[in-house]
Amino acid sequence: MLEFFSLARGYGLSLAFMMGALCFASDNIRRFSTSSLCKSLALGALSVVSIFSMIYFEIALIVVLNITIFLRRDWSIFRRSLIYSSLIGAALLAAISVPIFRLEKYNGLAYGGSRGFYSDTLLSLTRYTLGNFEASYFAPYLLNSFLCISIAVVGISFSRKWRTSLSWLFVGVAGLSVLLIICAHSLAGVKYPIDRVSLFLYPLMMLSLCFCLCGLGRWIGTGLLAVLVLALSSNFTLRANFYKTTLWDFDSHASQILELINGMGRAEGRVIGLRIVNILGRSVSYYANKNRYGFVRILDKHDAVEEIKEGYYFLYFSRNVFPDSDFVRHDKDRLPKGLSEGDIFIEYPEEQIIVFKDLKGGLPDY
Repeated sequence: MLEFFSLARGYGLSLAFMMGALCFASDNIRRFSTSSLCKSLALGALSVVSIFSMIYFEIALIVVLNITIFLRRDWSIFRRSLIYSSLIGAALLAAISVPIFRLEKYNGLAYGGSRGFYSDTLLSLTRYTLGNFEASYFAPYLLNSFLCISIAVVGISFSRKWRTSLSWLFVGVAGLSVLLIICAHSLAGVKYPIDRVSLFLYPLMMLSLCFCLCGLGRWIGTGLLAVLVLALSSNFTLRANFYKTTLWDFDSHASQILELINGMGRAEGRVIGLRIVNILGRSVSYYANKNRYGFVRILDKHDAVEEIKEGYYFLYFSRNVFPDSDFVRHDKDRLPKGLSEGDIFIEYPEEQIIVFKDLKGGLPDY
């Protein structure tokens, strides 16, 4: 899961803001303070700006904090809390409404699942935790065991008198976030967040479990917590990635591929056209624009590749990724139709990335 933070797409930043929001929310639970409330909600709003899926967390945080103040029956404080919550919420909506509408207009919110919260969100998180993206019997078994233990721990903790006051905060925010996700899909058709988009649920579930373990008594709670830490540490040790610094195959070699093609263009004294398979287009184009390779020109779908007499290069990913929480192999053969081994410029077998050289004529719309 930590590999997502190397992608520079806001995942680590959003979780950092979320932890800061929870820290100030904890202070606000112990003793109300306008300053801690505003800091908590403001940091939560910044987490939403980093990753829009954090909107579920921010709404849940606002609701839980205001319910906590309402239960104290101090109406002057409750009115102040509602005012500040409304102001921060309105400012957040004003900041993200235009980007979200534009994303919706251009189908930029299509990443997600439609099968169910368990299958799309929880199971995808479990698979990424195990470092195994393929369907297996072990992942559901492990997830079901974790859910049963967590529900039992939360239930027992809330039935005891000495439970910690912060248990309500973390369990409430986690539970309400899940409820909002399900309601958003049921009422508005919003897709269930999967893998990296649902990362914020990870610390919420763990914090809920750990604080509820404190309500089981010192020895029982410490023992179960030690088992949990040992299991997570063992999983991390066994599955630590020392091969590359990014999880996504097309991100890990994009710069190197562009440098090689740019070098070929410099040696040949021409600008080489590079066509990119659809799913890799935005990622590779980002690196190309960032580093300004003078001998590489990214070809878009409107460019007539048939008119390029010198030939163009083609970056191909033989394993496509569909937005349904699973990696789906959609090609029976390693090479696309019409191309052969002799057309290969460079290949990364581990990631199933192939760059073809000096191609002439059109290709199917990959």
